[in-house]
Amino acid sequence: MVQLLPLLAAVKRAPPTAAGRTAVVGLWLLVLLLAGLVVGERLRVEDDLAAFLPAKTDPFERRMMRLATEGPASRLVLAAIEGGTPEERAGASRRARAALEGLRGVVRVENGEGADPAAFDALRPYRYLLADAGPLDAAGLRAALEDRLGELRSPLALLAQEGLADDPTAALRGLLLKGAEGVPRRVEGVLASKDGARALLLIETAGKGFAFTRKAATVAAIEEALDEAAAPAGLEVVLTGPPVFAVTSAERIDAAVTRLSAIAAALVAALVLWTFRSLGPLLLASLPLLTAYLVGVAAVLLAYGAIHGIALAFAMTLLGVTVDYPIHLLAHQKPGDGLGDAARAIRRPLWLGALTTALAFGVIGFSGLPGLGQLALCLGAGLLAAALVADRVLPALRPGQPPARLAPLLPLPLRAPRPLAPLLLGLGLLAALHLLWTGGAVWADDLAALNPVPVEEQRQDERLRADLGAPDLGPALAVSAPTAEAVLLAEEAIEPRLRDLVASGGIGGFDMASLHLPSVARQKARQAGLPDAPALRKDLDGAVRGLPFKAGLFAPFLAAVAASRTKPPLTAEAGLRLFGGTPLGPRLEALLGSEGGLWHGLVTLSGVRDRAAPGAVAQGSPAVRAVDLAGLAGATMTEARDAALRHLAAGSVLILAVPLLVRRRALDVPAAALALGLALVLTASLLVLLGERLNLFHVLACLLVVGAGLDYALFFLHAGDGDAAEGGLRWRTLHAVVLCAASTGLVFDLIATAGVPVLRAIGLTVGLGTALAFLCAYALLARGGDLPRGET
Repeated sequence: MVQLLPLLAAVKRAPPTAAGRTAVVGLWLLVLLLAGLVVGERLRVEDDLAAFLPAKTDPFERRMMRLATEGPASRLVLAAIEGGTPEERAGASRRARAALEGLRGVVRVENGEGADPAAFDALRPYRYLLADAGPLDAAGLRAALEDRLGELRSPLALLAQEGLADDPTAALRGLLLKGAEGVPRRVEGVLASKDGARALLLIETAGKGFAFTRKAATVAAIEEALDEAAAPAGLEVVLTGPPVFAVTSAERIDAAVTRLSAIAAALVAALVLWTFRSLGPLLLASLPLLTAYLVGVAAVLLAYGAIHGIALAFAMTLLGVTVDYPIHLLAHQKPGDGLGDAARAIRRPLWLGALTTALAFGVIGFSGLPGLGQLALCLGAGLLAAALVADRVLPALRPGQPPARLAPLLPLPLRAPRPLAPLLLGLGLLAALHLLWTGGAVWADDLAALNPVPVEEQRQDERLRADLGAPDLGPALAVSAPTAEAVLLAEEAIEPRLRDLVASGGIGGFDMASLHLPSVARQKARQAGLPDAPALRKDLDGAVRGLPFKAGLFAPFLAAVAASRTKPPLTAEAGLRLFGGTPLGPRLEALLGSEGGLWHGLVTLSGVRDRAAPGAVAQGSPAVRAVDLAGLAGATMTEARDAALRHLAAGSVLILAVPLLVRRRALDVPAAALALGLALVLTASLLVLLGERLNLFHVLACLLVVGAGLDYALFFLHAGDGDAAEGGLRWRTLHAVVLCAASTGLVFDLIATAGVPVLRAIGLTVGLGTALAFLCAYALLARGGDLPRGET
């Protein structure tokens, strides 16, 4: 894009001759061609939510945010099969598992039948070090063998038979169930809801859970496989989980934006046709907008190599304001003048508005968030390209464009009624007091406020997670230490306190890495407690006496215990590698890992009834602290919002600083600043009165309100200049600004009806804000005058 700057400079210097106009149009078409080639060849849409989340300075919090966006939990699809009899649901669950296990994009499927024993072969040699096998004396072995015998006579016969010869105490199975105090219920051998009315499946997908562009095909294939499995018995299927929500949310937003954009385009086209009474202005008005889209996206692709889906959607929405530039141009064309004359007449306010708005958006590019950097570049490049097209290309394309016979949208007087300014100032004072009185309650710091998923689907997801015994997203414990072994030792030290809390009812259960991967010290202690071969053989012979087991059946068990007595314990690092190849890998990945030069363990809690319990457990343990996982997400949104507020303030100062350098009247800029500030305060107060709690997207939308408000203010000030007030300029400026405000407000008011929280936040803010920005600029800056003869 840098190579295009000389071409753009040439466009600006081109003389208004036939050859110059041809050069301008040719260069514009060349830029469109090059931008189109870049978009066509390089367009790659990203969907990593981390691009819009601030980097955390705390290593543990940074790890938690990374796990939230790309960890195992973000990749899980939860499925429920409803209706029919327990036998029919179990049959459908088994058919679904068989179909899903061979599906591309699916890593693993759990339905409660047990994983392939071969999946745990890597852990099997270490089972007597990793799990407590219980007392291996005659009494303990007898009890274990009687339990296995009972299982062999039950529907669990197949499960009990697997590994019976080398693991009669079911040590490996105990390892798999550790930390799962809320083990899901099984009905007919498959996972079921607590009330037994639904069969459940847990499906882990490949890649990041919120990668909606790549998850769509996988989620569709999962849904198809489940529907086919449930169809023979006429059962119903429910799907939830981050991958499902990512895909359905993207589809909802796309559908809403497509539908509302089509309606908005038709209404804005009708407004332009009504105002200019001709099809030509409508066609001309579309060219800066199309150029802005192409150039903005191409600039991002050249700078970043890809564009984030959220940045793309936002930019396409916000660049809609560039339709204001051709409206100003066409509305300011006087009888007897060409478009070039109109362009020269409004060049100063047009470029001041475009440059300052582009610079203001550029400020958010320094936020350190790649997503906002892409958005800033796309908007800045698009705004400047649209201004250049309106200023130079449109007059070159249609030098003989006849002046429009304006049909005013509102019969407003050139000077605002005298009571309007004091009325708005009074309302602004009340709005400011209202915001001060409301205080921090105006802000929404939780991610739920931005969740596009309907409430009923969120509740369905919560029910399925509760049925599966998932931990609460709330109180937890963080364990940090220089080494993984130190983390495991710290977790083992607090384990007795956690078990006391479970016994007293303070919490329902807990899970942590040391339950699955004990410290080397604990493994050595278990190793020391294993009996030698003669003692174990003697006790086993006594335990098996009178039971219907074949002689010599448990020889592999004797050999396994003997091998465990001399086997080197698993270090944490080696253990993580071994677990990584088993179905337990994702769980351990979430519970233990390194970040920022330290190792971090997460102790998840479920069924927390005593909110003070985590803090009490952490007392006296320097490596352990209580954390709130839900609060962590809220704190992240607060940081992003505060950063956006700082950039909004900096952008607003920048927006006002540039006009200050060029306006001749000293009071113009303070008056414009008052109008903009008044509009922002009134907008924020109205949003709160309408029940909105303000978030990051309200703040970003306010930057667009400031840019639009400055545009209105600059044109009112330009029209009021003593040497520019002739020929109906004030009248044409008024109605051009009315049309700009009406078209912008119409588009964003429609967006506010989308039913998607993010779109509602942007639509309401810009819709209300532009209307108020117009009113405030009109009341404080519009100057009166007489309508010249011939103006209609």
